[in-house]
Order: sequence, then structure tokens, then C-alpha cells
Amino acid sequence: MPVDVLITPLPGTLDGAVDRLALCELHSDVPFDDDGTASITLHCVLSGKVRAVVDGLPAQTLPKGCAMLLPTGKALRLVAERSRGARARTPVRVLIGNVSLTASVALGLGDALRRPLLHDLHAAPGAEALLTTLEAELDQPGTGTVLIASALMKLFLVQAARKLAQGEAHSDPRVARVIGAVLTDPGAAHSITSLAGLVGMSRATFIRHFMRATGMNPMQFVAKARLDHAAELLRSTSLPVKSVAARIGYLNRSHFSRAFRRAHGMDPSQFRAAQGGEIPAGTMEEADKAAFPRARSDQ
Repeated sequence: MPVDVLITPLPGTLDGAVDRLALCELHSDVPFDDDGTASITLHCVLSGKVRAVVDGLPAQTLPKGCAMLLPTGKALRLVAERSRGARARTPVRVLIGNVSLTASVALGLGDALRRPLLHDLHAAPGAEALLTTLEAELDQPGTGTVLIASALMKLFLVQAARKLAQGEAHSDPRVARVIGAVLTDPGAAHSITSLAGLVGMSRATFIRHFMRATGMNPMQFVAKARLDHAAELLRSTSLPVKSVAARIGYLNRSHFSRAFRRAHGMDPSQFRAAQGGEIPAGTMEEADKAAFPRARSDQ
């Protein structure tokens, strides 16, 4: 039977900025529908053209080399758009990822992104080479394919955020200062009182401003920042799990493991292995091939 829509989850995250990477392949007019997530999503068109409809707004055609940054909670429909005479079995490919809360706040996206933001990927330095390389590898994944996809998403996220910042006001500068303090040292003994004092606000006023800018309680943000930082340490260092826990303010490893499991769906050791921290060097190519299966017209 023909493959209409193929969604392939990709392993790993992007330095805590973009996670749940997936490659969406549209092989016919059967649409891909998403009811909206609790996070901002980034969609990069790698090949072909896509017709995108967001929450009933007029449809927009997204050509190859276009990225769309979608606000939280927005329903989305993607349909392959083909020119007359185009091969019906040639897949239209879109790379999709969820933008983490910490990245969204740090880049000023949370309170500024109200409508879908379109961005020309070719405007980013080095983007043309990344697009060409990734497109060539999709049919025959090899060592480093996932890394190329991750580099592409990170580059375009930063470029889209810069574009948004040029036309939109940033979040409350007092809240931004607190966010910077938390992200700089997530393991410090942060409290609502200490964070409010940092910007000279009362507790009640600070909570109100912080929730309006980020959509969450200050201590919820602190907990999220700590666990995101823990994930990055597990990915990028060989520190024992106990040491990672201590660095982000957990004195008890079992408490840390339970909190990490709730946030990331697996315990710290499993997460490290899943990110490639314990994958033998000879198996990296096999892992990439599993992430990007060869596209097939018929099954």
C-alpha cells in the first residue's frame, strides 16, 4: 500500500533547545494533523512544497527552504502541494521539533510569538549547505545524519528568534533578569523570595509578572531549568549521576531520579544511554539509519 504520511521520531535533543525531533514525509494528499502542543514547534521544509493551515487561518504555501515557528496550542494541518506533472510518489519532507521552555523563554519567544512566524532558511549563514547535505542523506542515512539535522534546527531556531525580536518587544526586562540568573546557575538555592528580591519586587507582584511573561510559576521554571541542565550534563559529560544531581541542587539521588523520570520519561542512566553516551563507536551509523529509514513508495 502507498505510504501517505510517515512520521519517524529522531533520537536525542538539541542542547536542550529543540527536542522530539521527527521527520514528517507526506506522500500524497493525505494530511498531517496536529491538534497543538504545550510547546512552540519549529517546522522546516526540506523538500517539495507544503500547504499549511493553522487554526483556520488562510492556507499558506511553504516552499523548500522555509521554516515556520508555531505558537503553543495552535492546531496545524500540513498537506503536500505538488506542481502539475510532479511525481506523486516523491515525498515532501518536513523536519519538526518542539522548542523547550527554557529555550523559548531565553530567546524571548514565549510572550512575543502570537502568530505563526515564517522564515526563509536560506537567509541563515551556512544554511544552503546544510539543506543540501541533509536532503542528500535522507535516502541513505549515514554517520552524523542526526547531528546535521540537529545543527539545522538549532541554526534556524536562533535565526527565527532574531527575526521576531526585530519586530516585537522582549519580555519584561525584570523577568528576563531573573530568567538569566536561573539559567546561569540553576543549581543555586533559588526561592520566590530570593528571585523577587533580585529585581526589587514583592513576592505577589513578582509571581504575577513572571507568570504573565512565561505562563508558569517561578519555582516551576526553576525546576524545569534544573532538569534541562541535568539532561545537558548527562549528554555532554561523564559525570556520575550523583554528581549531576548535586550540581543542580538535589542532595538525594533517588529524589533526583524520580523528578528526572517525570520530566524526561526515563531515569538519568537510561537517558544518557539513549542520547548515545553509552553507544559503542561502531554503532553510530546503525543508530542514524534507524532514525532515518529509507523512504519507500510502496509497502
